[in-house]
Amino acid sequence: MCYSQKIDALDNLIDTSNGFLSSDLDSAMFYMKKAYVLNEKIGNNYYKSRCLYNFGNIYYNKNDVDKANFYVDKAIVYAEKSKNYKILARSYNLIGAINEDNAEYNNALKNYLIAIKYLSKTKDDNYLSIVYSNLGNVSISKKDTIGAIDYYELTKKYSLLSGDTLRLLGSYNNIALIESRKNKTKAENYLNKALYLAKKIHNNTEVFNIYINLSNLYIKDNPEKSLFQIHKAEKQINEIGDKNLFFYINFNLGGIYRYKNDYIKSIFYYKNAENIWNVKNISIEQKISLLESLYKIYELDKNYAKAFEYKTKFHKIKDSLFTIEKEKDYNRLFAKFEVEKKNNKINQLTQEKKIESLRGSRLLIISLLLSALVVAICIIFFQKLKSQKKLKEKEEKINISKGILEGQTEERIRLAKELHDGVAGSLVGINLMLEQENNIQESKQITEIQRNINSLYEEIRDISHDLRTGISENTDLQQLIRNLASGYERTKRFKTNLLFFPENIFSEINSNLKMDMYRIFQEIFTNTYKHSEAKNIDISCTQNSENINIIIEDDGKGFPENYTEGIGLKNIKERLNKYQGEMIMENSNQGSVITLNIPIK
Repeated sequence: MCYSQKIDALDNLIDTSNGFLSSDLDSAMFYMKKAYVLNEKIGNNYYKSRCLYNFGNIYYNKNDVDKANFYVDKAIVYAEKSKNYKILARSYNLIGAINEDNAEYNNALKNYLIAIKYLSKTKDDNYLSIVYSNLGNVSISKKDTIGAIDYYELTKKYSLLSGDTLRLLGSYNNIALIESRKNKTKAENYLNKALYLAKKIHNNTEVFNIYINLSNLYIKDNPEKSLFQIHKAEKQINEIGDKNLFFYINFNLGGIYRYKNDYIKSIFYYKNAENIWNVKNISIEQKISLLESLYKIYELDKNYAKAFEYKTKFHKIKDSLFTIEKEKDYNRLFAKFEVEKKNNKINQLTQEKKIESLRGSRLLIISLLLSALVVAICIIFFQKLKSQKKLKEKEEKINISKGILEGQTEERIRLAKELHDGVAGSLVGINLMLEQENNIQESKQITEIQRNINSLYEEIRDISHDLRTGISENTDLQQLIRNLASGYERTKRFKTNLLFFPENIFSEINSNLKMDMYRIFQEIFTNTYKHSEAKNIDISCTQNSENINIIIEDDGKGFPENYTEGIGLKNIKERLNKYQGEMIMENSNQGSVITLNIPIK
């Protein structure tokens, strides 16, 4: 078997293993072991990192976290050697999931963000949506709802780009659950979007869940509206074939009649829910919530004996859950302590061996240290001289650059003034003369000329304004971009949606990059206005440790098949080239997408 045939066989074994991952973990492990043995004969680090990651993923699904961590750590080593960014992203995402399972939310957040960093090198929109969804979930666990919404918005964006309807549906649902606490109308809008997608893909379970969420949304403020959604949810149960879902129907009906002050019906439905709650799919949190609802409704009904009975059950199960969580925390801490104790013992033995080996060569070490110290002093001295020389050269270059910038600024202001006071003023004068002439002749041709002159006047005035616009070190670039967007929105040609994440994304960039980025955004808005025929433009600016990523999407007519770059696009590329940046332009299903990547280091 030749090398290419072995690689094909290896790919087939890995694909076969992945195919069993959700249904038969033992078969997944069997084929992955065969793949690993075959790759050991080939000796390919790229495929070795894939096999090791898949071992980790299989063990994670088997709930063997220690082995999962062991194999993922090894996968990272070989993925870095082979620059397998896809596996690096998946490995850090899996580590983040393990952190999240252990309630180590800060570590989970850190590892998910590292996964995003590697995904920026792969252009994998589908996996980006997965990791951003995970970031949203861990933000919820950290009670950071603002951060969660930002991450779910990014999940929505990349789900749309990758065509992942189910994850898009989930992002709508998650945003709705957050918004339900402060903006019920907005939450209902997102739930209806999710409902549309669930029906489109015929996912009856998601349809049921969304109707339940819609019912919960109005259970206090509008019980009748909540009841209407429950009846819709009930109709889905026959399609799904899971009678245990009547738990949620009865639970919500109990709540609806409680807020309608019909305590007898409320107790009836709560008791129905209690009778079917001993199934695997009902979480302990739901059971606790039901017991709490039962003792409160009995209190309202003045049946204090029953209220006491259910309150006792409520506290008993809640205390048991608290004890379980505390035991988990204790076991996690104890395991960490044992590992740390073992590592300390290993370090202690290692240090003792080092000390023993060093005792016989103390004089040699001292002499070497003295020699090294002399050499280090000399190196530091010469480095200092070299640094001072470089610093002086740099200062001279900065002064030259400042002079050039100041000269450019003065020239722009002069040109702006000439255009505004000279050319634009002359156009106004010509227009007045034509208006006087037209008062006599009433010529449609003169009226058309006047209209063209007015249009030209407006364009020259805009150019003059752009030339005058400068950016100082204290300029808020985000505000300038928003001002640009607002100016174009006033034309009523298109609407603009801007997303900056993190909020201080442009706070650390220098004034030259600020100026160039502002000019880039001017070109983008101008091209959209003139050529795209778009009604909406979405701009997201995100940042990781290495790059600023800007995605501009519109719903216009897209780029022609064999388009020629105009001056505007060439100007953008020239500005990006100064910072080793790149621009990718492509058509999407809705219009066009322009992606800009700008290194910040």
